Amino acid sequence: MNSISIANVELTVDAEGRYNLNALHRASGGEKKDGPSYWLATEKAKELIVELSTTGFPVVAQIQPVNTIVGGNAPGTFAVEQVIVAYANWISPAFYLKVINTFLEAQRKMTPAQRLLQQAKALVVLEEKQWELEREQARVAKESAETKAQVVALVNGEDYFTIVGYTNLIGRKMPLDESQRLGKEASAVCRENGWETGHAPHPQYGSVKTYPREALEKIFH
Repeated sequence: MNSISIANVELTVDAEGRYNLNALHRASGGEKKDGPSYWLATEKAKELIVELSTTGFPVVAQIQPVNTIVGGNAPGTFAVEQVIVAYANWISPAFYLKVINTFLEAQRKMTPAQRLLQQAKALVVLEEKQWELEREQARVAKESAETKAQVVALVNGEDYFTIVGYTNLIGRKMPLDESQRLGKEASAVCRENGWETGHAPHPQYGSVKTYPREALEKIFH
């Protein structure tokens, strides 16, 4: 739905169709006690936002019910229609009726083509959020695979580790270039002492070297 006007104040919308709560506050008369931040801090408002975030109606679960934009061309706090109506009801029953009637009238004036367009936009939002979720799941799965490959590599016995695996074991973090340097040192220690190195599978590099605990203890301690 496009922006609507209440009490001669335009309620602009953001890219995901949320309405400007600050504009609605101005339309109500703009009293400080009725500011959006006061209502959003109430338990009822928090419960509503959680409910919309988890169940949604009909597609609110796929977007943030409330979003605050700082700076830019259109700053402000934007909220979905359900939040807008609940906020109006908190201000006063009379203002609630004015807001709900305005929304109902806007719905009645929509042509069938406009309704289809609104539904299509909602589907686009759903698909975009689904793609984002799938990308995030793929990223987490990749990181998990890398971690499993790099943590403790059981090659030639239980006392062989990758550099990253050993640093994780002793609770030490380091950048990639430092890991590469330590790997060269560990290889040198193994050659000096006649110790064999091993290999562990790695999803990005194919395989990485593993070193006996004794060699790693020498370069880390």
